[in-house]
Amino acid sequence: MRQAVLRIRPPPSPKRPAMTDANTAPTAPSWRRAWELARPELWASRKTLAFGYLAGLIAVGALLLLPWPLKLIIDQVLSDKAPPAWLLSAREFTEAAGLPLDAVGQVILFSSAYLLIALAVTLAGSAEKMAGARVRERMVLRIRDKILGHIQQLSPGQYAHRRSGDLGLHILVDVQHLVRLLTKTVPLIIRHLLITLFTLGVMFIVEPRLAAAGLLIVVMLALLVRIQGRILRDRSRFKRACEGDVAGFTQECMKGMPTVRALTAEKPVRARFQQINRASLRAGILETAAAVNMERTMQALNGVAVASIMGGGALLVLHGQLTLGDLTVFIAYMVQLLKPVEKINDLASAVSRGLSRAELLSRIIEIPPDMRDGANARTLPSGAGLIQLRDVGYSHDKGETWVLRHIDMLLQPGELTVLTGPSGAGKSTLLQIVCRQLEPALGEIRFDGHAYTELTLASLRSRFAVMLQHHHLFSGPLRDALWLSERPVDEQRLWDALAMVDMSRHVRSLPNGLDTRLEEDAGNFSGGQRARLSLARALLLDRPVLLLDEPLANIDLNSQHIILDALDRIRQGKTCLAISHQAALRQRADQVLWLENGVISKPESATTMEAVI
Repeated sequence: MRQAVLRIRPPPSPKRPAMTDANTAPTAPSWRRAWELARPELWASRKTLAFGYLAGLIAVGALLLLPWPLKLIIDQVLSDKAPPAWLLSAREFTEAAGLPLDAVGQVILFSSAYLLIALAVTLAGSAEKMAGARVRERMVLRIRDKILGHIQQLSPGQYAHRRSGDLGLHILVDVQHLVRLLTKTVPLIIRHLLITLFTLGVMFIVEPRLAAAGLLIVVMLALLVRIQGRILRDRSRFKRACEGDVAGFTQECMKGMPTVRALTAEKPVRARFQQINRASLRAGILETAAAVNMERTMQALNGVAVASIMGGGALLVLHGQLTLGDLTVFIAYMVQLLKPVEKINDLASAVSRGLSRAELLSRIIEIPPDMRDGANARTLPSGAGLIQLRDVGYSHDKGETWVLRHIDMLLQPGELTVLTGPSGAGKSTLLQIVCRQLEPALGEIRFDGHAYTELTLASLRSRFAVMLQHHHLFSGPLRDALWLSERPVDEQRLWDALAMVDMSRHVRSLPNGLDTRLEEDAGNFSGGQRARLSLARALLLDRPVLLLDEPLANIDLNSQHIILDALDRIRQGKTCLAISHQAALRQRADQVLWLENGVISKPESATTMEAVI
């Protein structure tokens, strides 16, 4: 065993941001984060978005015209005001055609115009909503795939401190809030802004003084939204952090239910769950209080605005400076201007939720993977699977504590190497380094003579079939759980792999055979059966290197013998590395390596090994 002092010479690595908590201050403006995250997907749907915005613009124009038929009925039919020139021309045209436009005819004409305008508002609004919905569904699909794909590129240490339930919320819920913000809330805000601008413009043309009063109220609303919206956004961000804690602990409870029952720990687990829920409850109450406070203030301003326009307009009518029809239009426009006030709570909450979610998703996307293909990386050519490690070292904390030191190991085709040693010695870490899920800080690894760092990650990792200690099998049809590939597979290959692990007879006895649905984590199969299915999945890949992490752990003796016999049959021509504490597997190994204190050595004797293990 080599006892030389290790010289720390880790290569320089770029600093990477950690997956921070939700209440950490963002490093970039929230709107910019949301835009950068969704820009490619928005551009891909630009035509549908343009159609939706055009439909929205038509709806806005129709809304501006909607009060005018009523104004004309009041001023031209019910009052004695002199008709405008265009109406006189219309009367002359209809009289020449033998259809005099009397009072009843004018009412029918203006009512029909109102109906047509209302239909235009309805149809254009529906087209806008349908376009937004189509874009929204496509964006949710693409951004979810983008987030999951990025997480798959990260090494386990980059997200291990985050609960899987919280990461699931990022992919499922946070993406929905972000997309809803950009495809529904933002278009709605733009629509309200256009209505405000055009309505104020028309109001200034008709009566500047009343329009100025309306503009003042709108400015006050904007300032209020800016002040209280910031408070609401902070509280929404805090609530999301609490929701992540609840989701993460809930998933832990569901997965650990058998352990909780076995330990009769239901009460303390529920007490902890209630404590986390109470924190989420308090966060929700704070968010609701901020939203209600904003809504209350807005509704008060709503009443002040309508009362001001109504009173001021009535005085102008009494002094003959405004017609009754003009006052009707002004009141209708003021109500239209204040409609966003009724929805300001929902809009502000949607913006706050969307921006806080964009911050969380951006922090994930901004984490650069630990390992990337080098500039001159090439595809690994076909080969036998000879792997050589030279002076390999690994540290989780940049050299302060070394998990592995001076690792020299040769894995040859046709041989089974068993790596054993006390728990916590770094065996699983070494296995992850061999299949390049982790990058060593020191030394060199070669595959058929090619340095790992000179090869693309995809081509190198595609040479390994892996059976992990936790036999995770996706729920759904059994055939899909066994074959994780986009390429089609011949059904006979599935049966052959099952036969090698003595599972074909059992699967054939099931009513649905290969289409039998697996429950979550294959809960409808025994532990030994799950282990054999996991090995069958690895064998189906037919790759030159087979890595096994405790393949015989926590399974019955019959399943152990079946797995050992299968390994004896398939090891010919394959490079096999297994981590195991089981003597039965070590007895069939071509070489046994002992890993302790981060250093590999040959075991002195079987007795010594058993005593330590």
